[in-house]
Amino acid sequence: MSERGRESDIIVKQSSDPFIIEFISASDIPLYDGKNKSDPYIQAFISTHVEKTNANNIKCFVLKREGNLVQTPHRVDCTSVVWNCYRDFNIKPSVEAVLTVQLYHRNKESTKCVMLGKIDIPVNKLANELPTTFPLYVVSVS
Repeated sequence: MSERGRESDIIVKQSSDPFIIEFISASDIPLYDGKNKSDPYIQAFISTHVEKTNANNIKCFVLKREGNLVQTPHRVDCTSVVWNCYRDFNIKPSVEAVLTVQLYHRNKESTKCVMLGKIDIPVNKLANELPTTFPLYVVSVS
């Protein structure tokens, strides 16, 4: 169903109030249909674990999104891309928060976009001001 190994470079710039991240680049972007290069962009958000009771009355934890959903510009026909763009999440995440980064292909023929890969990164794993590379988990694109 999924494979590991695609990479996306992310650099974190933190200050006392806003949570700002620079999305630098992505490499080895999969062909969105097995033959054509992708038109990639990233969507990202911060979430925290909240306790819920499921249908069987069992308590479990789920992720609840907080702050802004941010997005990079899309690029055309790429297997590697450079964005170098900063995005502000307008939230100061807790140390237990999670940064979710999703790589999409922008479909020119329709409004439906295709998710190419995803990763959930604990915020406490992000180093202040240092470029950090993370492998994306690739979803089936065909």
